[in-house]
Amino acid sequence: NLPSIATFGFRSTLRFIVPSWSKLTIKREPAPMRTSLTDTNGKPWHLKGLGGKVVLVNFWATWCLPCQREMADFQTNYNRFADQGLLILAVTGEDVATVKRYLADRPVTFCVLLDPSDVIKQFLVDGLPHSVLYNREGKMVAQIPGPLTKQQLLDTFGQAGLK
Repeated sequence: NLPSIATFGFRSTLRFIVPSWSKLTIKREPAPMRTSLTDTNGKPWHLKGLGGKVVLVNFWATWCLPCQREMADFQTNYNRFADQGLLILAVTGEDVATVKRYLADRPVTFCVLLDPSDVIKQFLVDGLPHSVLYNREGKMVAQIPGPLTKQQLLDTFGQAGLK
């Protein structure tokens, strides 16, 4: 049984996404990366200008246990694929002090961005964690609601050409 789909005013297209490891799902396609966010050090990041990179945008929160488990796997894969052009952008709606306290105990070397303006809504995120992967041409190749296993993460990166 597939749940009924209602867009409730969202202007989005429906897209079939069929990763090799999951059942057929129907998802709304998120808005293109047309926004800017700031990292935990105050540096602005312009998402539109990231062409040539494989970009994983992950929406997470410090209080989200599945998100916490993913962060360690993201770091492992970032270490593995950064030289192939992988850029991980972990986006949270929490305040900078909360995020910095969390990262003090669990440091990461990929980019953590703050979302005070609800950019999460542009990506049509319904729950956390939620990831969207873009290939080097800026085309969305996967949208993954919920947590990823280590193998699912590798398979997803493979869809964008990382080996």
